[in-house]
Amino acid sequence: MIETPIGTLFYLGKKNEGVTVTVEPQDTTMLVEYTLNGITKPLPTNGVLNFKLSSDGSTTTLQLVLDFNSPSGGSYLVTVSRVTNYTEGDSVREWLQAGSAQLIKDYVFDTE
Repeated sequence: MIETPIGTLFYLGKKNEGVTVTVEPQDTTMLVEYTLNGITKPLPTNGVLNFKLSSDGSTTTLQLVLDFNSPSGGSYLVTVSRVTNYTEGDSVREWLQAGSAQLIKDYVFDTE
């Protein structure tokens, strides 16, 4: 899988390719929900989400809703694993708390 263009939240992979997304709280409690294929759930307590890209070539959107338990700050590290156009193989983003608002991030996965 590649990030296209690099520095965005858009990825291009193969049909049925496995995707691993890891969410790690920094100075906050894990308060994350995700929506994948129209179904919203709390993120597993280990912070790891595994899924496969579509088999029919349709776009898969992963929406993360990141919440914080303290007004004093915190962040989440979100890693998409096995991204080949990154030297270390992972695409890592740090999402910082912005006031009292939740952060909503949409990761988009297309297939070749």
